[in-house]
Amino acid sequence: MYDSSSDEEEATVSQLAVDLRNTRQQLKEAQDLAQKAEHKIQLLKKELNDAKDKADASEREIKDLKAAAAIQIKDSEDEDEMNDHDDEESVVNPGDKWSIRFRELREYRIIHGDCNVSSSGPNRKLGVWARDQRTYYTNLKSARQNQQHRPKITQERIDKLERLEFSWGKKFPPPILWQDRWEELRKRQQALGNCHVPMESQDPSDLAKWVSAQRWEYHHFRKGRPSLLTPEKISMLKDIGFKFNGPRLRK
Repeated sequence: MYDSSSDEEEATVSQLAVDLRNTRQQLKEAQDLAQKAEHKIQLLKKELNDAKDKADASEREIKDLKAAAAIQIKDSEDEDEMNDHDDEESVVNPGDKWSIRFRELREYRIIHGDCNVSSSGPNRKLGVWARDQRTYYTNLKSARQNQQHRPKITQERIDKLERLEFSWGKKFPPPILWQDRWEELRKRQQALGNCHVPMESQDPSDLAKWVSAQRWEYHHFRKGRPSLLTPEKISMLKDIGFKFNGPRLRK
């Protein structure tokens, strides 16, 4: 007698196998959809972060512009009466090669934040010039300069380079930073009640040279020229009562 139960069992097993394959396929499709959704979520998060960064950058830019605009407002306290004819960095004699290179170095310092110009690459000539200044300074300090000849670097030029926080090399102390001079002036203000620094034309102090330089740089800033003074630094000086229209050393 034919037993139909075995056929039914076989059919049931076959159906279960089909159902299992379908379930696995559905599970795989669900996993693929989940991965795609996760990828889309990550992209949206990245776009959100990028938008936030742009908003923060715009907010900082607006803040800087407001600070710069506030500084540009003319008032009697900070009226800038400096004459461009007194500013040798604005008008340079084409024959004065040292001043031309110095102005290039100053612009490099404003852009890059230091005076470490490479003697190779696009700024090779400026880098070689800066290296030569270090050599002249080393010779001067080590008394290797021939006494029968004029030094190849003068104190005036040394002072100008040090205004840029120029490093003379590993043999010498590191340059004094802007923040250090500002702190020195702040302590003077606390002790004396003002930021007045005597401008002795014959033998000015290092702080007097720095103070004078800030007034020259402020002049550049007010004229819309590249300047070592930023709105933040100007605010720091104003916060301690510094007067930008005070006396300056002749450059």
